[in-house]
Amino acid sequence: MGQLAAVIFILVLVSTHHLTAGDVHDPLLVLDGYEDDGIRLKCFSVRLFSEVQVLWTDGRGDNLTGTPLTTDTTTANASSSIILKPESGNFVSCKIIDKLLKTSTESSVVIASEYELVSLCHGRKNSDLLHTGQIAPGTQISRGTE
Repeated sequence: MGQLAAVIFILVLVSTHHLTAGDVHDPLLVLDGYEDDGIRLKCFSVRLFSEVQVLWTDGRGDNLTGTPLTTDTTTANASSSIILKPESGNFVSCKIIDKLLKTSTESSVVIASEYELVSLCHGRKNSDLLHTGQIAPGTQISRGTE
């Protein structure tokens, strides 16, 4: 427990906004829990009357496989998630491509180092990680801006 408390989990937010038409917000990245020795990140986007596609990429720009995009027609929310593991690197980006509005918005997160990700996730349960200076499941990581 002392070793865990000494590890500071630092996130650096990098958010880019690529609008070509319309008034939309950047995707929202949320820490959804610890799973399979990694961190599940969920990407949310609100798009009314739109057809969207989600693209997850790593720090090298390579595509990552996330869960299939789900949409909720009553709230206009679209979401997808991915498990970021130590071997995945310490950067992940979620890009929402809106085919109808011809827009592209992106939110990204950088974890300070892969060592911290390994230290926090390896062999621990969610309840073990809820300490000061660390991020609890459900914590907002990135928030879009207008």
